[in-house]
Amino acid sequence: SGVTLTVNTTPGTATAADFTAITNGTVSFAPNSTTAQTVNVAVNGDALDEDNETFSVALSNLVATGAVTVPAGTASATGTIVDDDALPVLSITS
Repeated sequence: SGVTLTVNTTPGTATAADFTAITNGTVSFAPNSTTAQTVNVAVNGDALDEDNETFSVALSNLVATGAVTVPAGTASATGTIVDDDALPVLSITS
């Protein structure tokens, strides 16, 4: 018994170079569980100073087995990759 969902990510302002996409991943909840589940998205670090970038995470294909009550909820969310790179430095010598 329990609930299983399919997890997919799609780029927003972030591109495939910025994070590792999830295609047909799964997240599962045990029967009678109220424990939150985490979806980890791997971020590909770089040394470029750039704006924060976004991607979407979508849950779909809910499969409930056994006597399960599933409340309505949010099926998607936006993740933000926060830029942590230093500003570029310009120096001019004479």
